[in-house]
Amino acid sequence: MVLTRSMAKPGPRAMQKLKRVLRYLKGTISIGVRYGEDAEDGNVITAFVDSDFAGDLDKGYSTTEVVLYFANGPVEWTSCKQTVVATSSVKAEFVALSKGCNIIKYFRHLLDTINQTQEEATVVWEDHSGALK
Repeated sequence: MVLTRSMAKPGPRAMQKLKRVLRYLKGTISIGVRYGEDAEDGNVITAFVDSDFAGDLDKGYSTTEVVLYFANGPVEWTSCKQTVVATSSVKAEFVALSKGCNIIKYFRHLLDTINQTQEEATVVWEDHSGALK
């Protein structure tokens, strides 16, 4: 169960999950994300993109996951249900890659506006060999 998918009508199971999240946050309050310039590459964007295939057992939708790193720390992340039903795992990965590239495009534009232009191409990590061909 994904907690955010039950926000409209939270039941006892959702409340149990919420309490678990709150206990986790309370217990990890001293842990944080550290940002710093990469010694080798400077501040570059790196993206990790993945999807499951038909993870929604009721309707067959896949889930897209994207994490963007900048200055050695995560700056953008998303996990969302895809709006189309992919007919293969490769197609689900392509939908995820499309979402990831849109996020990268937006973030690169944002960096341009604060004079942090990215000269090099953004590295996108993808684990599905069929999507890489």
